[in-house]
Amino acid sequence: PIHSIYGNPKYPLVKDKHMNDKLIGPGFLGFNAGHVTVDSTDPASLTEAMMKGRKLVRQLHEGLVEFEPKSFGASFLASTANLMGIRESRRIKCDYTFTLEDWLARKEFEDSIGRNCYYIDVHKQDATKYPRYKKGESHGIPFSCLTPADLKNVMVAGRCISTDSYAHGSLRVMPPSLVTGEAVGVAAGQICKSKSPDIHNVDIQQLRKRLKEVGQLI
Repeated sequence: PIHSIYGNPKYPLVKDKHMNDKLIGPGFLGFNAGHVTVDSTDPASLTEAMMKGRKLVRQLHEGLVEFEPKSFGASFLASTANLMGIRESRRIKCDYTFTLEDWLARKEFEDSIGRNCYYIDVHKQDATKYPRYKKGESHGIPFSCLTPADLKNVMVAGRCISTDSYAHGSLRVMPPSLVTGEAVGVAAGQICKSKSPDIHNVDIQQLRKRLKEVGQLI
């Protein structure tokens, strides 16, 4: 039914065909659907996007009722998400920026602190041309993606690490975020007692050794 809703003047907020649905309970279907452009650093933009997003959800439901009445004719909209699902926001410029080319090359790094094999999860038409890794394939995640270029006492982990926009679509998800979080935690423990701690002076070999000891895949 999304093909009938998309482009229909009755539902002008439905700008694409993305609709990921899951059965989340008896008689309840959850949707990850629709896109709203937002500046997540601006509270006013976030507020506007939340209101627009709820209108978008209403239009999606009305379209499902119209074009798939057998399944949705008697349905009702139970709730919408409490928070805006931000896929991409601030990224911090670090000593190294991991790129789409690195992802495509399954690149290895001397300062790798973990592995990642997630696909390029970017909701753009051309993203489909980047095939998923085959079984057993992965790339290294360099520690230098976690060390801000002009700071001595700050490390970054999770979605804000230094990547380009497309590589971010792979590295922003929970497993690699856990990997980078563990790495900066161990690194902080190694340098915190130094008389002049500097995140750029972390002993990479010692860090990798300790991460291996606690079960990290390097």
